[in-house]
Amino acid sequence: NLDSQTSNADPQVEQLLRLNSRLYKYLALMTKLRIGPKGRKQLLPGIKFQKLTETTCKKLTAPLYDFVALMQKNVLHTTLIKDHQGFLFEMKAIRAVAESDSVK
Repeated sequence: NLDSQTSNADPQVEQLLRLNSRLYKYLALMTKLRIGPKGRKQLLPGIKFQKLTETTCKKLTAPLYDFVALMQKNVLHTTLIKDHQGFLFEMKAIRAVAESDSVK
């Protein structure tokens, strides 16, 4: 059942996205702290920080976008399936009413 599979994965997906969001917030904060006050020299980021941001961008950001797109696609498919099922039930009800009217 598609609904049970997506509902079981939701807490894990939410936790993954929350952790990634927290990582990006900390990276942004660390970058802001590097900006020097007006009239002062700005500190250059260290090699470790540069490698961290580079690795994050290359190895996490692109796959994360793909993952989020896939999750949205799965939600869209689930929604379309539910809409289609609802349409079929409506058609069945209309057909039943039409058949009962033709019998009278």
